[in-house]
Amino acid sequence: MAQPSGFAAKFTNPTQLDDRWGIDMLLTGAGGSGKTFLIGTAVDDPEVCGKLLIVDINGGMRTVADRPDITVYQPRTWNDLTGDLYDFLKQSKHDFGTVAIDVASEAYKLACDVAIGMGMRARGDQISLEGYGVANTMFLKMIREYRMLATDRGMHVIFTTHTTEAKDEDQGMIKVRANLTPGTLASVIGAVDVVGYLEARESGERRLYLQGTERYQAKARLPRSFPPLPNPVKNPTLGQLIRGLRGEPVQWTTK
Repeated sequence: MAQPSGFAAKFTNPTQLDDRWGIDMLLTGAGGSGKTFLIGTAVDDPEVCGKLLIVDINGGMRTVADRPDITVYQPRTWNDLTGDLYDFLKQSKHDFGTVAIDVASEAYKLACDVAIGMGMRARGDQISLEGYGVANTMFLKMIREYRMLATDRGMHVIFTTHTTEAKDEDQGMIKVRANLTPGTLASVIGAVDVVGYLEARESGERRLYLQGTERYQAKARLPRSFPPLPNPVKNPTLGQLIRGLRGEPVQWTTK
């Protein structure tokens, strides 16, 4: 059979795409639900998670203050996050296998600071509508670039954000939404492969939901041939979760 030539030679199939199979995830949950704790469990499974880097924008590292095996970087400006750090992770030889942006909504504020510094103000130091547009574009570009670390370098990339609750007056239901503007959130959810909603129970149990409902947003893109994931995942660890998302056999916690 003759090989295709010209434009037709650019066609391929999903099994031939260049993908290093790093996991990219938006991890949402209320303050205190255990997002940073879950990220910190990466160091308990270095075989699959590699070395862990937490990009601490929120100043919330007390949960993992007893873990000297975690590396922390604290950006103060937008360029710290999208310039120096990203270039290092993309181009340098390093042993980081997992990077977590904690929390993404604080990263969005850094983008807003840039827009305000460019003179996009409404009143005083308040950002203008034009400024929000610029910040949205910058923020989504950052999400997509960090996501490429997963496909190009095989790193696991996690963005965290807090959630807020609001009553839907039409349905009479309390809905949970990530603390980003609606348009930005919709674009982020579309960009990442996994959206997990983490919930802490009164019993101390943590539950990670990977299937969305009318109440909260969640998803996990998996090939049809992969084993299904439990929903919720009870008391998850990051290594356990990554193995499941890669289709590997996992002994899930059932109690």
